[in-house]
Parts: sequence; structure tokens; C-alpha cells
Amino acid sequence: MKRYFIESEYALPAEEFTSPPEQPETLQDKRRYPGAPGTPPEPKAAVEDPVNPTISAATEEAADAAKASEAGQTQERQAKKKRSLLLQIAAVASSVVLVSNSFGLDFLGLDGLFNDSVIIGQVEAETEPERTSLYALPGLPLGGDSEFPDPADPEPKLADYNGYPYDIWIAEGTFQQASDGGWETIIHRFPYLDERSGGELIGPMATFFDRDGSPLDLRGSDETIWYDPSSNTLTLHGYTGEFLQIHRMPEGFSIRLEGVSTLSQFLFADGCSLRLTGDGTLRVNPQGKYEYGVLIRAAYSDACLMIDREVNFSFEGSECAVRIEATSAQKAVWLKDPVGFTNVRQATFVREDSKERIDPDKDSDSLHYYTWTLINRTTGNPVHGLGRGPEAPEPPQTEPATQAPTGPVITPPEETPPAGTTPEETLPDETTEAVPTEPVLAGEAIGGDSAFPVLPDPLPSVYPADSSTRGGNFIFSDDTGYFTLDADRNVYPAGRSDILYDKATNTLILNNCTGKHLQIEQMGTGFRILLIGKNMLSGTIEVFGNGQEAVAVTLAGSGYLSLNASGEYDAGLCIWGFDKEACVMIEDGVTLDIVGARAAVMVNGTTTAKAIYYTHPEPLAGVRQEVFSRSSYSSGDGFSYDWMTVSEEGMPVTSVHLGGEVPPDPELPGLPVGGDAEFPALPNLMPNTPVPGYGVLNEDYIQLFDRESDEMWEFLYLNPAWTNDRVSPAGISYDPETNTLTLNNYHGAGISANLLGNGFTVELIGENELTQDFMVWGFYTGGSIRFTGPGSLTINSSRTQDIGLHLISEYSASCVMIDPGTELHIYGNSQAVEIMYTNEEKGFWYLSERPLSNVRQQIAGEGTSDLDGSKYQVWILTDNKGVPLTELHIRGGD
Repeated sequence: MKRYFIESEYALPAEEFTSPPEQPETLQDKRRYPGAPGTPPEPKAAVEDPVNPTISAATEEAADAAKASEAGQTQERQAKKKRSLLLQIAAVASSVVLVSNSFGLDFLGLDGLFNDSVIIGQVEAETEPERTSLYALPGLPLGGDSEFPDPADPEPKLADYNGYPYDIWIAEGTFQQASDGGWETIIHRFPYLDERSGGELIGPMATFFDRDGSPLDLRGSDETIWYDPSSNTLTLHGYTGEFLQIHRMPEGFSIRLEGVSTLSQFLFADGCSLRLTGDGTLRVNPQGKYEYGVLIRAAYSDACLMIDREVNFSFEGSECAVRIEATSAQKAVWLKDPVGFTNVRQATFVREDSKERIDPDKDSDSLHYYTWTLINRTTGNPVHGLGRGPEAPEPPQTEPATQAPTGPVITPPEETPPAGTTPEETLPDETTEAVPTEPVLAGEAIGGDSAFPVLPDPLPSVYPADSSTRGGNFIFSDDTGYFTLDADRNVYPAGRSDILYDKATNTLILNNCTGKHLQIEQMGTGFRILLIGKNMLSGTIEVFGNGQEAVAVTLAGSGYLSLNASGEYDAGLCIWGFDKEACVMIEDGVTLDIVGARAAVMVNGTTTAKAIYYTHPEPLAGVRQEVFSRSSYSSGDGFSYDWMTVSEEGMPVTSVHLGGEVPPDPELPGLPVGGDAEFPALPNLMPNTPVPGYGVLNEDYIQLFDRESDEMWEFLYLNPAWTNDRVSPAGISYDPETNTLTLNNYHGAGISANLLGNGFTVELIGENELTQDFMVWGFYTGGSIRFTGPGSLTINSSRTQDIGLHLISEYSASCVMIDPGTELHIYGNSQAVEIMYTNEEKGFWYLSERPLSNVRQQIAGEGTSDLDGSKYQVWILTDNKGVPLTELHIRGGD
């Protein structure tokens, strides 16, 4: 009697898999930042480009023809995203039937992958010349390893970092197609089921049960298969089966082979590595009915496949012989073989960053997860059969010349020995050195170009300001707002000289600019970024087309540009062509540092011959460009390609330097704010210090005011010589003995403090707010202020006052002092903070490990004391370009 367990979370492998029907395109906006509305452009006549006469040679007839050829393309294609999928499987239940969702699920969830028309190993039309797509990266050799990597986590883990328990087991079973179109997994028994889970499967796989509700105990083994927990080894002794699944076994798990063992379907490891050892033979999927012979789903670990020297094997797969998914291992397959496979490489084609699913004890910022497969060394096509020894399939051969890859064609070295030879005949002694071969270089060089390509659409189309549809052309900077070609929307903030757009030449000028992101929309192929001085963007530059016009960016000038130095974003420079001509053009003389989490530069959906053109005389050493995905147009009339920067071996390159030395930092105005170890020693710390020429004034006070109410001028504190009324509102108090004003979750309008000396302290508790300004008066003695405490204070939150924090020092040694851990947010219409007429060596002191980023203090004016004629300065805060700051943010611990 069959026992049933229904589980809809997993999709299972298919037998004799065929291509699914074409899927609808996914409508998802690629833009990381806000866009501007617009309508699709009308065909335009070519306009003479004063910057690039080569581009201006495009004729009106050519431009109209380019528009007409793409008239049938939809805006849906513009939003199409390239996705990388983690393919899903699972297996459970023995003499138990595991039924996935009855929706005709595709094998391993591949519908989403095929959505992008990346069909592994399939020729889509007889007339189409084959071009490598998914498997274009030459990758790493297969074989030549003298030792295996050490287990990263030798101790078994019974639960993930969220506390969800793992099921630890080894299962024998089979796959079959269900009558409803889904897939069933029938597990016959468990050669091993971890006793620490109470003899039942627990966690995400749930508890197995019979239809009467009783738990199932399906454990058992025989003389052909058994597991030894003491050595963490499963032995196959002339074993014959269909499907074998290894689930979450501890690191160091091995399969020992004795005699000839056969799996007619495939070998699957979920969340753990596999090591094949012994002197036997393992045959997997000999009929080639299933996509893979060996499939390891690393599940965001460092799992890999390891094969010892004495093992003979034969792996077949309709898609590829071996696949390892979502692993952080430095390579996927380790093979002890002095020579290895001369025409087989192991290569990555999908990268995943899934920090929320990894072990938090590890450095998540440095972990990336790759899916690996085996490819033909010359053509980049998948390897369907792999083996050595008497059971080995025919080795992969070099493809015909018509199927050569996009990169250089290099004649492969001698193939592996033909099937039927013995291991002793094919493998030399361990001491024999492998014959060195010419290395295969990935893709195309970067550099050495004599000229840039001639592209259509050199100038951007102008879109109406009131356009309600997507497609407007603009440049957006996080720091400056929008630049557009419509006069009604052409916005440029006053006072900035470090970033400027010149309409006449379609050029964005960066002149010692510091910022974050730049987003470029439909600015044409003649769009240029001219670099002057040292420019630092902590984020990315993204350039978007619209699926109807070509798009490109040229980096020019003699300056420097750094992009995404922290590696926070996928690519430092990214172009989205949407199935039109798209590329990056770099003039010799530019100096660049570009960093990306996936790759330094990515050009997506382009039909150009290559993605990066660089007119430096010599190609970059160690860095190349390579196709990593191919898509067919939605109209079915061609292909576009995604490119990225790679090493000469085809591995992604995440950091690229072009040009000469990085120029020194430009001279910054004034002095930094922060990084101070101690405060200055100031005179006149207490209130009501005698004033030179005036004596004791008894005019020390703290006043609460509201500029919007003429009657709201009240004293919180007033020198005892005066009899005016005092107020005591909640959340604010003053102690004359310690000269400390305490704000405890206080919310008010404004505060004015007079003649309280240089020891005046404001202690912050909780969240405090002043909707207007804070003024401190000094009058020849001292008008400093020191902020302390673990709380926060926001000043001028209404943004109605020109200056938020104003020290009218009146010819005294006064300054602002800020303790570590204190949080301040100060706003002003003209400037956030001003200190008038102080003779202290600087205006702002902040106890911190390092200065504030992009905040400087500098002298903005001078005054002369009427007592002795000495000079006093006015200090303000600016950014690194000298532009006055209207906001100052200090967050505790910055």
C-alpha cells in the first residue's frame, strides 16, 4: 500500500525534458532611482554634433530606417529584467509519494530562466549561427588537483541560523510523472536517517506520516548499500538504483565505491558536499534522460564535488553532466588527476548574493554564490558526458568552425583518451608533470581600439514637459536633481560648479565632483561625460535606452573618476540597451577606478559587436569583456547580449583600473569638522563674567521665544538681580551651578542664551526639537555652547529661519563643541550654523575618531574689535566644494 505525503513547495526533475512554451515577459522596472515621465520619441533628423563629428555623419535616412525597423517593439520589452534563478528541487517520502503542485511544473523551475530565451545547449533555428551565450566563460580547469579543500564546517549542524531544524538523511528513490502533469518522487527507503531528529523527518520537510496518522519508519539498507556514521561514509557495493539523494549530511561526507554501481536517473546532494572515493566505478544517468548526472544544490554554502584518483565514473546529462548550484566554493569540481580533462572546463554562469540566507557568523559582505557547469573548452557549449575508465562516455570534441565562440578561436590540445582504455593506460604517475598548453583567453580585449563605432541616434530626442508616459530624456544626480532638454524642466541648483550639463555638445562636465549616483535616460549615443580633476561617486552610473533608440556613453577628458568604491552595487557602470546598440566608449587619457559586486562594468541588451571600446594603444592586462547571457528580441528577429568584465580565465572581475595614476585629492577649503581628541581650554567658563570696560552686567539669561507670536518671549532663567517672571515648561530646565541646560524630550520654538560664558552646556535626553533657531550671545567674554548626552536635538525643523544655530560671539573666544554619542540635526535657509566674530583658532570642535565626510569649516568674514582693534572671524560650514551647508547631521557615533 502506498503512503502519500503532499508537498507543494518544491519542483522536481523531469525525465526527457523539453523546452517549455514561450513565457510572457516580466514587466518590472529596472530603475533603482526615480525616473521622469515621457512619451516615445518621433523619428528625428540627424543633427550636426559639435563634439563628435564621427557620430554626426549619421544621415536622416539612416535614422528613420532605424526607427522603422523597431516600430513593432513594445514598451514591455523595455522593462524586461535579466534574472538569475536558483533552481529548486527536493525529495521526500519512501514508499511515500511526494507530489508537487499540479500545474505542470517545469523541471527545477526553469520556466523563469527560459523566459529570457537562454536555452542551454539548444539551437533555436536551423538558419541561426550558434553563438555562445550562457556558457561563454572559459572558467577553470577540470583535474590536476593534488588535494581537496578542508571542510569549512566539520561539525554537523542540525539547524540553520534561524533555528529551523535540518533533515539529515540519505534516501533511495525514483522520479516519475504524475497523471495531473506534476511530478512524483517515490522514496523507497532511507539508508540513513539522523537519530537526533527522533526518528522522524523534521523541519521544512515536515513529518512523514501514513494516512492513518502514524509516523513512518522507512529506514533500512542491504549488502549493496550501507552508511557508517563513525566514518561518515556511504558505501555502494555493486549497487543498482534509480535516484539517490544526500540531504544535509555533515561536512566530510563520502561515497565509497566498490565494484560497478549504477544510478539510472541521477545523484543529488542538497546542502552538502560529495566526495567519491574507493576503487570502484559509478555510472549515473547512462541513457541521458535527465538534465544532469550529478546535481549539487549547495543552498548557499561552500559545497562542491570531490573525486579521488582511483574512482572511475561515467556521468551523462541532457543539459550538462554536472551542475553545482549556489556555492561559495572557489571552484565546484575537484578531481585528483595529474592531467585532467584537456577540453573540459568548469565555469560559472549565475551569481547570487543572498545575505539573508547565509550563516551570519561568516563575513556576508565578501560571500558570493555561483552556479557552475561543465563546458567545452573551445566552444563554450555544455558538456553532456563526462567520465574516465572503462565506463567513460566519448570525450567532448571540438565543434565545427561555424560554431566558434565570440572570443579568439584556439585549437584545443589533445583530447582525453578514448573510451575503453584503463585508468593505468590513461593516467601517468603522480610525479609526471602535465604538458603546458596555451591558455584560453575569455571573450574580447578591452583597449587597443583605433576608433569608436559609428552608432545611430547621436542626439537625444526632446520629450514634452507634460508627457505622461515613460521615456523622457534626462540626467539625474542624487546631489543636483534633474537636467533635461526641455526648458520648462531644466533644473540646475545655483552655487554648484562641480557638475554641469552643456546642451550644445550633449556633455555632462564633472569637475572635482563628489556625489553618489548618476542616472542617464535616453541621451543618445553622442552623450559624453567630460572629467576634470578628481571625481568621486560612491554609487553608480546607469545609462538607459528605451528600446527604440541606441544608447551609449563616452568618458572623455584628462581627469579621474571613481565609481562604487565600496562595491555596494552590482556594477559601477551599467548600460541598459533594451535590444538596441549600446556600449561604453573610453578615450585614452581618462583615469578610472570602477568597482561592482557582480562585475565592474555590465552592458545589458546590446547588439553591438562588443560592449567596451577603449582607445588606449594597448589592451588592459588581465581584464577582458565577455558575453554572459543572450536574449532573443520579442519580435523574434535577432539576438542581443549581456556583457561584463572578466578575467583572462573568464571569472567575473569586480574591480577595474584604467589609465594612469590616481590624482591627489583636490585642496579642500578651510578645516575639517571632527576628529578632535579634546576641546580647547577656554577662558570665562561661568555666567556673568565681568565685561572689559563695562564690569558685571547681571544680564545672563535663557529665554524661550516664538517668532510667530509677539508675546511669546519668556525667561526660563534670569539673573537674580531682576524680578521678571520665570516659566518652567515640561522637558526643559537650567542649573546655574553647573551652567547646564537640560532638554528631556522637549519640543519648543526657539531658545536664546545670553552671557552664559564659554562653559555653557546643553545636555540632551531623549528626542528634542526646536522648530525655530537657537541663539547664543557672548559680548566680549564668551558665548560658546557644548552639546552632550545620549539624546538628540533638531534645530529649525520648520526650515523658516536663515540660520539654525547662531553664535553671536561679539569679539570673544567662542566656539561650538560636540561630545561623542550626541545626535544633532540643524537646518538653515542660508546656512545651518554661523559663529560671528570669534578669535578662537577654529569654530567647531567634535570629539570623534574621524572628521565628518564632505563637511568643512572655513572663515567667511572678519571684524575688528572696538576695544583693542584686534581681528575676529566669522566661521561657517561648507561642503568640500566650499558651498555653504544648509543642513548639518551628526548622528551619535559618527
